[in-house]
Amino acid sequence: MNKNFSFKLIKIGGILCSAVFITAIMVSTAQAAVITGGGTDLFVNDGDTVNFDNTLDAEDIEDGAVGTGELASEAVTSGKIATGAVTGDKINAGAVTEVKIGGGAVTESKIGASAVTTSRIDNGAVTEAKIATDAVTESKIATGAVTTSRIEDGAVSEVKIAGGAVTESKIAGGAVTTGKIDDEAVTTGKIDDEAVTTGKIDDEAVTTGKIDDEAVTTGKIDDEAVTTGKIDD
Repeated sequence: MNKNFSFKLIKIGGILCSAVFITAIMVSTAQAAVITGGGTDLFVNDGDTVNFDNTLDAEDIEDGAVGTGELASEAVTSGKIATGAVTGDKINAGAVTEVKIGGGAVTESKIGASAVTTSRIDNGAVTEAKIATDAVTESKIATGAVTTSRIEDGAVSEVKIAGGAVTESKIAGGAVTTGKIDDEAVTTGKIDDEAVTTGKIDDEAVTTGKIDDEAVTTGKIDDEAVTTGKIDD
């Protein structure tokens, strides 16, 4: 007796069960097969040949019959997952580790606003090209950070200098030339004692009004300097 059987997975009361379906029975002798237990047990007489179809086709499995409990561990390989099937809600929180992210996969649009904090920026990563024009405001400059080499020649104009900032020590030797001194700026108090030597006095600069009363003593008069015309009547 030749017998062909097929199997199908079905759910009965929410439980996945296997059932045997007889597709063909070819009786060659008077012997008979016995199927008991609702199709789960098969008994045949000695000498009989039983042929089973050992594969399950998609049509043999009822829609929705294969649940989580029916899947063996690691049975769902990459090839079993359809393109686009792994949506956001399928990914567990924290499951996407660094090694899961491809090179260059984190584009600008993937980075949340304010997500790049100071600790995320590597030392020296902010180059000149990364700084926007006028982005370095006064509050961004550390005290003492603007050294001499950082100041462009001619950049310190008059309006950049605070009142009283140019002290004596800031003026280089010989820097105060005639053109730098305002008219009538050199008052008596500015002239050091005995600083006005003969060479500093212009010809005929000492007029009568400049000579104090009784200041011209005998010693101040040169020999033969007093001519007839100098003697009052």
